[in-house]
This record gives sequence, structure tokens and C-alpha cells, in this order.
Amino acid sequence: IEPDYTDAFPKNSEVRAVLTFAVDEPSSELRDHAPDPRSVTVEQQHSFLQLPDDGYQPREFHPRAGIFPHVFFDFAQGHDSDYRQRWLWRWNLVPSDKEAYLDGELVEPEEPIVFYMDPAIPEPYRSTFIEGSLWFNEMFEAAGFKNALRIEDLPEDADPMDIRYNMIHWVHRRERGPSVGPSHKDPRTGEIIHAIVRMDSFRSLVNHDIWMGFRPAAGPDGLALSSEEMAMQRRLQHTAHELGHALGLAHNFIAATHDRASVMDYPVPLVHLDENGYLDISDAYAPGPGPHDKLAIRYAYTWFPDEEAEREGLADIMREAHDDGLRFITGGAAQPHGSFPDASVWVEGEDMLSALDRTLGVRQALINAFDDRALDDGEPYSFLDKRFAHVYLHHRTALQGAIKYLGGMEFVYALKGEQVEPTRRIPPEEQTEALSRILETLEPSHLRVPDSVADQIAATPFGWDWNGEDRLFHANTGPAF
Repeated sequence: IEPDYTDAFPKNSEVRAVLTFAVDEPSSELRDHAPDPRSVTVEQQHSFLQLPDDGYQPREFHPRAGIFPHVFFDFAQGHDSDYRQRWLWRWNLVPSDKEAYLDGELVEPEEPIVFYMDPAIPEPYRSTFIEGSLWFNEMFEAAGFKNALRIEDLPEDADPMDIRYNMIHWVHRRERGPSVGPSHKDPRTGEIIHAIVRMDSFRSLVNHDIWMGFRPAAGPDGLALSSEEMAMQRRLQHTAHELGHALGLAHNFIAATHDRASVMDYPVPLVHLDENGYLDISDAYAPGPGPHDKLAIRYAYTWFPDEEAEREGLADIMREAHDDGLRFITGGAAQPHGSFPDASVWVEGEDMLSALDRTLGVRQALINAFDDRALDDGEPYSFLDKRFAHVYLHHRTALQGAIKYLGGMEFVYALKGEQVEPTRRIPPEEQTEALSRILETLEPSHLRVPDSVADQIAATPFGWDWNGEDRLFHANTGPAF
């Protein structure tokens, strides 16, 4: 037992176990991370949480609302029903003045959702994380609440293990990895009772490499955003995304077709060429939430006075979403093996063919301009490898989306009784057009790397050779690109 991380608080008890495992044949991952790979010690946290008794009312799940399901088995259901029942993950928000709320006024909740900032978060991340988190107050206003979310400094005498403090943490790793927004739910109801958002620092190193790859294609006045400005635009979206998970929101991988990416999508920098053929990144990331983000918050958090009003109100919200053309697709359907072109990750555009056209044009401009302006003084020329990778593959996610036109099928998460068409096969003429565009990307003119680029990507210098982290193109050509 690790005594420094074992404690009791008013609503939870924490026990941290220290576990050591012997390994006969250590993996390469263990060799990279453990001082002695023949054994590895991990710490496992056990949390015992008091369940609430706050009058929370579970809410019915809808597959297009964009909220995670709380699935449980109810064996009291009849033989002609579904034993697997579904409610929502959500916090318990109740208006402090119910009459004013029902009259259409914005009302503060009886108990707002409060997150506390890790004191270790430095600027400019600290201000950016706060701003991105508070985007949700705009969304909560769509559900009738004002000041539903607060972000505060962690009190000096507080312990982050105390579940009375929902945390936004700053975490580090030596390689790429995800940030996350997990939560503790009441297993009886799906009510969220505690959450911890973990924001990864490494993400900004990747954003910087992307920006450095953009720099040679800038106009005479340089790029519209500095590296830090572009990274912080991304972090606004990023914080809202992870906090969205902590509020119960699921990924929406088709939201980018509704003008711009939802905060619950995976956004990619939106890059254009100006009239002179120079790079324009002034609108790299959307400056706020999207329409489906607001829909999800409305569905999960709008307060209703009784079950009948809730049933009718939720149905009205989903009908309005359908009439407005709001769509929701999540999970594996957005991956390259899926069938739905518009449901794709890391892409911006009304459809995947227009996104492919735009990104191919930008890619060619980036390749034509690429040189050692993608380096700062004192950086090794081997860094051009990882920065050129982002340039050369600038179109890759749009291409993956376009490939799904071939034999593709659009679909919605349809329920009988709703006026919704469940599927639409991609017409042959659209498939033929997509195939033509895809084959163009395999032409030698598209695939060729200019000698002027290949000749500058040098061997990794002595002292920088840490597991090839400056190399994203992997080959068996030794130091040569």
C-alpha cells in the first residue's frame, strides 16, 4: 500500500496498491520505460465512492442525441422487450427558480458543475483551458441555464483525490498519446458524480511540427497565426472536447459537415490558399461550439417538471434536430474501413471530395515551398523528416474519407416510428467520380518527393538519436531519406 495516496474523505476513500510483476521476456516498450525491464512496478488506485441521494431522475437515451448511454439489464422486462435498458450519462442540474425557468428565463442551477484547475498548469495553457471549458456555458444557455459551469483554482488545502473536486489535470508523456475526460457514474442511474479531465502536454509539440511545415509556404508577411496562437486555438477546442466527455458527450464524427467541426469531432487545421497561392491559416480552428454540441446539451440537461413534459420535450428536440439537418455518427464507422464518407475523422469540409480537392491543392503548395525554413536555427536537419511527413500526408484523412464512397452507404441511427430514412446507398455516379479522384492521387506526379526536399533531410545527429522520434517516415535506407 502506498500511504501517501491512501486516504479517507467525506464522500470517498482511496487506496493505492503498489504491484510489481516479474517478466521473463521484456517487450521493447518495457525496455523503453522501465529502469530494469525484467520487472515492472505499477500503482493501482482503488476508489470507494459514496453514491448520491439527491433526487436525480434518469433520462431516456436517444442514439442521435450524442450522449453516452448508461446500459443496464432489467430482467423485469417482458419476453417481448429488451432486457438492456438505456439511460444517459449526465450531471444532476436543477434550476434554482423553476417558475422563472419554465417562463423562459435563463436561471442558475441549484448546484453548478465546478471544475478545479491543476496548479501545475502553466500559461498560456491555463487561460486557454479555462476559456475552452467555459464554451459550455453558451451551450448550457440553450438548455435554459446560465453559469451552469464554473472553473476555479484548486484551494491550497484541497486534495485532488477528494471527489468533491472535479479536476482538470496537466499530464506529461515522452510520446504521442491521448488526453481524456473520464467520469465516475452512479451505476444505478447513470448520474455523473465526479470527473477528472487530463490534458496532455505532448499535443502541442505535434501542433508545432505541423506549423513549422506550413511556414515555408507563407506569404511575405508570414503566417496569420504564430505557432503558439495556432496551438492555443487547437487547445480551446481540445479542452472543450475532453470536458465534453466529462459532461457525458460522445464523439460526433460527422459534425464537420455542419459548417465546421463540433468540439466533439476530431478537428484538423482548416487551411486555404489565398489569391496569391500563399497559405492562409487564419481560420485554422472554429472559435466555438457547433450546432450539434448545443443539441446534445439541450437533450441531456433541459429541465422538465414531469415525465410527460420530458417525453414530449425530448421528442421535440430530436424532431427539431432532424429538421435542421443535424447528424450524429460515432465510433468505428468514422474509421477508414467504414462505409459513410461524411463520417470521417480529422477532416474539414461539406463533403469528402471537396475536402480532398482543397487539401490536395494545399499539399502541392506545401511541397513546392518546403525547405529548411521549416527549421529554426540550431535544429538538426533530421527534423525535416517529421515536418515533411505532415506536409506530404496533408490530404490523407480526406483521402480516407473519399475512399468510403466506393461501395459506400450513408446511414442514420434510426428508430421505428420516426420519419427518418435509415440508409442511402452512394449512387454509382458519385462512386465513379470518387474513384477518378482517388486514382489521381496515385499518379507519379502526386507521389514524387522533390530532390530538393530529399537532399535536405539528413541523418539524425549524435545526441538526438532517441528511438528515431525525429523520423515519421520509416524505411530501410539507413540515414538516407
